[in-house]
Amino acid sequence: MTSNENCDRAQKIAVPSYFHPGSLWDKLESGYPTVQIGIINPNSGAGRSSNPDYVQQVQSSQQLGMTIIGYVYTSYGRRSLNTVKNDIDKYYNWYNVDGIFIDETITSCSDVSYYSNLYGYIKGKGGTVIINPGTQTNECYVDVVDIILNYENVYSHYVNNYSQPSWVSNYPASKFWHLVHKTPDISSMENAIDLSKQRNAGWIYITPDTLPNPWDTLPSEAYWDREIELAGENDSPPEDPSDQKLLQKSNSPG
Repeated sequence: MTSNENCDRAQKIAVPSYFHPGSLWDKLESGYPTVQIGIINPNSGAGRSSNPDYVQQVQSSQQLGMTIIGYVYTSYGRRSLNTVKNDIDKYYNWYNVDGIFIDETITSCSDVSYYSNLYGYIKGKGGTVIINPGTQTNECYVDVVDIILNYENVYSHYVNNYSQPSWVSNYPASKFWHLVHKTPDISSMENAIDLSKQRNAGWIYITPDTLPNPWDTLPSEAYWDREIELAGENDSPPEDPSDQKLLQKSNSPG
C-alpha cells in the first residue's frame, strides 16, 4: 500500500504521556477511541518501586479500552539486555502494562539482534513493541517491532526538512508513528496532520509543547479536540495484522 493510498485513512493517536496521573490523564482518556495508546514513565523508567497512583491509572485506562505501554531506554544499545529486561519485568509485575516503548534505539542493521532479542522477550509476555530511533531507520527493524517511531522533531523541520526512505510506503501505515512538537497553533497542527497522512503515519501526536520536555502536558481543549477530530476522520482501525490486540480495541464500543 502506498502513502497516497493511506493519506485519507483515519489515524490513531499515541501519546508519550509523561505526566503524573490526574487531570491530564482524564483529558487523555477523553479522546478514546481515537486516542489508543498512552505511555507511563514514572521515573525515566519503572522506578525503584511500584507507584500506587500509576497502578490505579493503568487500570482505569485499560478498563476504558486504551493500550498502556511502559517506557524503557536502551542508551543506543549500551545498556545490557539483562538490565533492560529487568526494567521490562518491573512494568509487567507492578503495572500489568500492555507492552513496552523502547527509547534511544539504534538504526544500524548491525545491531538489530539486540532489539530482536527484546522483541522476543516482550512478545513472550503478550505485549506490543514500539521502538524509538526518533528518526528514519533501516528496513531491517520492521520485523522486530509492532510500531516504529520514525519521526520526533519540531514542526518547522517536519514542514521543511522531512524525508523518508522509499521502503516506508511498502508497509501499512499502522507500522509508523510521528511525533511533532513545537507546533504553534491549530492551523499548523491541521497542516501537520495532513502531512502525516501523506507520509504513511498511522499513529500521530501533535503538540505545541516544547523542549526540554514536550511530553509533559497536553494541548489546550480547542487544539486537542480538533486534533482528535482530524486524526479520526474516515475512521478505520490500524491495519497491522500482527497486532490483533490493537485491532480488537479499535473495533470495540467506545
